[in-house]
Amino acid sequence: EAAGGGGGGSGADGKEGDMTRLLAGIDLEQAGARGAGAEDVSVIETFSPARDEILADQPTAAVEFVEVMIQFGLITMFGAVWPLAALLAFINNFFEIRLDIWKFCNFVRRPLGEKAPNIGIFWSVVFELFAVMGITNHCFLCCVASDTMKEYFFPSISPLQRGFAAFAAENVLLLTYFCIRVSNSNKDVDWIKAKKREPLRFIRDAYRAGHALRERRYRMLLHNPATPFLR
Repeated sequence: EAAGGGGGGSGADGKEGDMTRLLAGIDLEQAGARGAGAEDVSVIETFSPARDEILADQPTAAVEFVEVMIQFGLITMFGAVWPLAALLAFINNFFEIRLDIWKFCNFVRRPLGEKAPNIGIFWSVVFELFAVMGITNHCFLCCVASDTMKEYFFPSISPLQRGFAAFAAENVLLLTYFCIRVSNSNKDVDWIKAKKREPLRFIRDAYRAGHALRERRYRMLLHNPATPFLR
């Protein structure tokens, strides 16, 4: 029994050593020198990228939304202080999109794409709130907090008239905003939206099934690297 236990321990140590060498990325030439077959070479070739993707962190959209929300809030609330900020934010977002694509392809697990009608109730309410607050803040910032109206348009305007002008401009702009918002919210009726989504349902279901199968095969490779990788 002691001999058997020692043999079992030796076998476990051997399997652990093989797993360690595979995780470290064994060289294909060394595998060929030991007489490894085509199946073993295929496992060695595909195991490393599969392992890297499984062990990578899941992408989180919340952090990306928070970054965009902060930028959108600063531009909509205080864009009049420095008008060039909107252009710089556009340039920043242009490069940020490319960096996010590179990050998703190299440093995190590939996300499972899913079509959605909008960004969600919570984020929609947050961005709508920032837009309304931005309109209100800009009206009082330009008319009351600064002397722009007095210096460039109406030199003899009183503080009370400036406050009334800010209040009137706020109501007109908010009414225009809500009219545009409501007119675009129901652009397509429900049956047209359902008809547009129907052809994509089969593609989405097939993609999800393939994604689940690939995840299952990758986890099997992590558990047992000798498992043949079925294509």
